[in-house]
Amino acid sequence: MGGTPTCTGLMCGGACVDLLTDPLNCGACGAVCPVSEACSMGECRASCAAGLLQCGQACVPADSDPRHCGSCDNACVVGQECRGGMCVAGAGGMGGSGGAGMGGTGGMGGKGGTSSGGSGGGPVAACGSSVAVNPTPFGCELAWGANGNTNNRSSYLDFITAWVGYETNGGLGGACDGCNLARTLASTNARAVYYAYFIGYQARVAGYGDCNTDRDQNLCTHGATWLKANRQRVIDMYANYARLTQAASPNKGVVWLLEGDFIQYTYADQMSPLTMAELGTLTTDIVCAIKAAQPSAVVALNHSTWIRNPQMSSYFNAMRDSGALAALDLVWTTGMGNVTGGYFNDGDARNRSDGTYTYLSTLTGKRILVDTSFGATSMDDSWTGIPVPTLDQRIADGVVAVNVTEPPADYQTRVAGLGPQLATVCR
Repeated sequence: MGGTPTCTGLMCGGACVDLLTDPLNCGACGAVCPVSEACSMGECRASCAAGLLQCGQACVPADSDPRHCGSCDNACVVGQECRGGMCVAGAGGMGGSGGAGMGGTGGMGGKGGTSSGGSGGGPVAACGSSVAVNPTPFGCELAWGANGNTNNRSSYLDFITAWVGYETNGGLGGACDGCNLARTLASTNARAVYYAYFIGYQARVAGYGDCNTDRDQNLCTHGATWLKANRQRVIDMYANYARLTQAASPNKGVVWLLEGDFIQYTYADQMSPLTMAELGTLTTDIVCAIKAAQPSAVVALNHSTWIRNPQMSSYFNAMRDSGALAALDLVWTTGMGNVTGGYFNDGDARNRSDGTYTYLSTLTGKRILVDTSFGATSMDDSWTGIPVPTLDQRIADGVVAVNVTEPPADYQTRVAGLGPQLATVCR
């Protein structure tokens, strides 16, 4: 018999339902499909979307649905999960260096791998049981990425980024633009990477814009108040989007870069700021919601480089105390590659003992994905044109991936030339 899992869907009339498959609550509570149709990805349709199996009036991913694993009504027992249409031991049985499970050596989307994950990952105690954590999701070479798959960049890059969370109601109605990228890259050597900004986008709809552009009521003043009122809705958005992504790319996990400037919801300027402990608990709930719906997901927490001690340590200590840090795979930040001393930048981080990649990696125990930012704060590429020994030092500092958001015209040539010369990130 199958067990009674914790509700990872939504509560409709006191019942836990999956809006993607429930014909009585298809896409929204109380939205009933006609008897001649089935609920497919949150829409009532005459037939299921490609890759889904029709079980009664529900269209399910039979390769990952523990209630219909491989075939309709074949439910996995307590402690098992459905992978590849088979009921297997849960996350505690995954991983190990060199294995075929998540976190094994040579990850899909990395160099030359076929399993889900990179080198050195494995299960850790988190989220009430155990989850797979993968510190090198792109393989053992320094990974290069860019925003958007322009001109088929995925043919020579390790990852492609896209912003998600702007969809109406955060995608709870079934919209998932990021799924298109995940689906496109599923059969390539590149991974999809989400800039997951659900809180930022959805609070903006409520009238609270970005702190850099809106000077009155913004995320830095009213964001925490909005977040407290919509906490469970935010978690539901993440869980739902992860389920949609899992259906779009069941065999290759997506990397989730959580909420840029996440620490801003604890600022004293907030009308009703979150405590660090509250932010840590929220982070845990978001990470666990993602990994419950997409077990091979890789999740990274943001660090804003202008944050310094004691605030910086307080932030990450709260993440450690809440259990979030254990479940996270990476941290991500914005920075330069060519600053002597390994500082994040040559401005506010320079000459700060807590302003280096080494300090961040040591403090968190995590490897780092770095980007060159966007819009008004976008930086020039300071990564692909620097000497190999300097890049090797950044790798030694903990950097495993670089997203050059505005890459040079000869980006492909540069990264192809650098690859064979650089030190491994697997250590």
